[in-house]
Amino acid sequence: MLVTITILAILFTVAFMSVTGFLKKSRDVSRFENLNRMNF
Repeated sequence: MLVTITILAILFTVAFMSVTGFLKKSRDVSRFENLNRMNF
């Protein structure tokens, strides 16, 4: 039982980190596109 909880916690942490990293990356991309739009 404890092992299953530990594995689930690790999987949840990895998924959470990947999701937040993806959101941050897409936000940086949109900011970069906004800068390009302002320049041209």
